[in-house]
Amino acid sequence: MRNNKIQLGIMAIVFTFLMISMAYAVPFAEFTYVETDLGTGMWRYDYTLTNASDPVTDAGYDLYDVWFEFDFEATFTVLSLPTDWDLIDGTGFGESFSLVPGPAPLLGSDIAPGESLKGFSFLFDYQAGALPFEAMFVDPTDFWNSIITNGNSSPSAAPIPEPATLLLLGTGLLVGIAGFRKKKNAEKAA
Repeated sequence: MRNNKIQLGIMAIVFTFLMISMAYAVPFAEFTYVETDLGTGMWRYDYTLTNASDPVTDAGYDLYDVWFEFDFEATFTVLSLPTDWDLIDGTGFGESFSLVPGPAPLLGSDIAPGESLKGFSFLFDYQAGALPFEAMFVDPTDFWNSIITNGNSSPSAAPIPEPATLLLLGTGLLVGIAGFRKKKNAEKAA
């Protein structure tokens, strides 16, 4: 009987915590990059902007703008932007924004919760690494008051090898092991 009360109490605490966290859910973004040293003192950065908000609890909080900082003495060049996005830059900052309000692909070019957008490519004359950024979201209940969150860009996770690459690697390992065994057996026979 006492164990049941304890279990019910724990379940009530967990449920309350989940309800509070859902009520106060705040949209957030990830700004990940792939860094390429071009070997000439120039570095290419290919960014992916992700609306990492929960598609259910943060429904409607579309990501429409990202502002980022970099070394104010750096040379910064835009190589490419996603379709229907533009960029304003100045000394030490860049701001990229959606030109067509509403979530993609039906209404506009904003990024819906749980979705990502690639195609932000920039050139720096130094190894920029992680950059501080602010992401701006549209509040579906109050269009004129956006929500802003802060973060730092981060390297993209290492790519997962394709099945053909894994097959080639596995075949090479098997051939190597077979050759090693054959050599050991030849040494034992001699």
